[in-house]
Amino acid sequence: MPQAAVLELVQCNFPQYSISALKSLQRMLNHFGYTRQNIRSTDTDVDAAIKEVIAEKGESIGIRTMRTILRVEKNVFVSRDRVACALKRIQPEMLERRRPLLGAGKRPKNYGKVCGRF
Repeated sequence: MPQAAVLELVQCNFPQYSISALKSLQRMLNHFGYTRQNIRSTDTDVDAAIKEVIAEKGESIGIRTMRTILRVEKNVFVSRDRVACALKRIQPEMLERRRPLLGAGKRPKNYGKVCGRF
């Protein structure tokens, strides 16, 4: 829901609060506990949304792009690490193909720590 629509909704339903700017609206929403972090998605919801995106757009989508598509098109708010874990569960070979070749013996800083390994 756009912030302007939320602002109008709050002004109609809560006239005792004077809200004149979007910054005030954000502060009020935080005060009442309405933040993006309160939107929780289960692993099965995330997996289902990712499978839908893969079926629609193909399987050559990276972690950051997948997270953006989930947030914008599917209204699923998850961290990048949870998207990485879900992609590893659904299609591990896709991530292996996309992984950069770093050279002999070199690994990324968080290699293996994302999904509870090591």
